[in-house]
Amino acid sequence: MTNETITFHPLPKKAMTDQQFKLEISKFSIKQREERLRFAFEQNQMKLRFKASQLKDREAFINALKGGAPC
Repeated sequence: MTNETITFHPLPKKAMTDQQFKLEISKFSIKQREERLRFAFEQNQMKLRFKASQLKDREAFINALKGGAPC
């Protein structure tokens, strides 16, 4: 066995009231929701950029088939 010291973090001097606890839980859930929405927004933006590039490629291909401007 090694001689490692175990440090304990002191407990808060005063326990949270129910109201404080509910407030902390609310803050946490709001933060989680914001992170999920931000992630979903970024994913949606990437998807839209991909779809736009697909449309441009498709239009260029169709124009090439019609004998329009070269790709």
